[in-house]
Amino acid sequence: MKNKLGRSPAVLYCPICTRYVDGQVEQAGRKLQAAPGQKCPRCASTLDAAIVVQLRQAA
Repeated sequence: MKNKLGRSPAVLYCPICTRYVDGQVEQAGRKLQAAPGQKCPRCASTLDAAIVVQLRQAA
């Protein structure tokens, strides 16, 4: 069973409307995935297939 570390804010790339949107990602080890059940605020498609562009972390 994979240990999930929680959700973090990130910038995601929506493949449907080809724009960068804010969203949440889940970390499982070194792998980052868009958290399931999110919708793109611009085109209302699901962000399950979104690409993680930038993980927002404090320095």
